[in-house]
Amino acid sequence: MATLAKANALIDLGRHAEARTEITGYLAGEPDSVTALCLLARCELRLGDADAAVDAADRALATEPESGWALRLRALALSTRGDHRDAAATAVEAVRTDAQEWLNHYVHARTLLAAGDARGGHDAARRAVELAPHEADAHLMLGVAARARRRRSEERAAYQEALRLDPESSDALNNLAAMDIDRARLGRAARAVTAGLRLNPTEETLRRNLDAVALRLMGRLLVVVLVTGVLPMVVFLASEVDTWWVRASVGVVQLGAYTFVAWLTLRHLPAGARRHLRGLPGRMSWPQRLLGVVLVVFTLALMFAAFAPGRVWMAGAGVMAAILGLILRGLQIAFVVWLVRAAYRAVTGPFRRRRS
Repeated sequence: MATLAKANALIDLGRHAEARTEITGYLAGEPDSVTALCLLARCELRLGDADAAVDAADRALATEPESGWALRLRALALSTRGDHRDAAATAVEAVRTDAQEWLNHYVHARTLLAAGDARGGHDAARRAVELAPHEADAHLMLGVAARARRRRSEERAAYQEALRLDPESSDALNNLAAMDIDRARLGRAARAVTAGLRLNPTEETLRRNLDAVALRLMGRLLVVVLVTGVLPMVVFLASEVDTWWVRASVGVVQLGAYTFVAWLTLRHLPAGARRHLRGLPGRMSWPQRLLGVVLVVFTLALMFAAFAPGRVWMAGAGVMAAILGLILRGLQIAFVVWLVRAAYRAVTGPFRRRRS
């Protein structure tokens, strides 16, 4: 059993391949050990091999058909593999073996949600919380189930309770951040994601959410640049104002506005988040990179138009107006294409469903 204790410790440390090696060696001498087989199934799940996890769980159930642990692991492995119906049925069997075990209801909720049964998943998650009100994972699952049913206030309350029970829950922090991103509460989202990354620096979902916060903030900055830049340019072109100090004064105000908004943007991002975001350009899609280029180029062009001497600024503003016109025309064309595609899908959708 010392070998299994070591394997369990390795699993807790995230060293699943090493744990699998220890367990495999133990099973060579004890091939029917339910504990070892369940630990092996757990390892295989963490390593992403759902088929091997199902096989290990089935071997455990062949020895002990009423093992709730083995049934839970089999249900999770089947769900991971995409066999949602069998996964839910296995989870029901786990609940039948011990209806007072909250983990059985937790897994039942998880499999039902994966199968698209939001109501059933929500009911199972609530039962798990009733049985284990002091378990953070139970409240996390309730939050996920509430999200599936669009119960936002219940979802937030569940994540907050999970975080109260386990202040180091990176999952709770991540889910709260995702809610704040959806509602454009970017400062609070950035702080939650950064706190989660301090606890779990390698969590990929947290990193993606931090990138999402940064991109939203960049979008806000672009809106400010467009609003504070396009309107004065249009006014100058319409009135043909050619007084340098007037343009320079407007440029100073714009520059101050950009600086202030940039400061607000960085203020939302704690120091740890800023270090991660240094590599953001390499992770951005090409439309997002284009957005960044537009932001930089447009800002530089506005500053040129504001501070350029003599009539040079008129030529620059004219070029900017032409570029803006092309962008607007492109947006119009994109909207028409989107409208045509939406109409096509609306007309052909019913026929597609009948063929399938």
